[in-house]
Amino acid sequence: MLPWKIPKPPRNVDVRAIRMGTHAEFPFGQASFAGMLGVSVRTLQAWESGRRRPTGPARALLMVIAHDVEAYRAAAIAAIDGDRK
Repeated sequence: MLPWKIPKPPRNVDVRAIRMGTHAEFPFGQASFAGMLGVSVRTLQAWESGRRRPTGPARALLMVIAHDVEAYRAAAIAAIDGDRK
């Protein structure tokens, strides 16, 4: 792969597996995970049931969370702290 070419996230994303696997001892519930993604619970449910698929930024964010949920948390905390200043 060329260094300037960034791969696209896969089209098929198992959202439920990502949600349940983000924290093995205590997986996120639908409401908290939807809030984390900035989508409604109904949207999350549609993704998990296969009626709809996440696209664009949501799909990319899911890939980040699947790869390293701590990186997402650190970024979210930094953004919240930046808003407080």
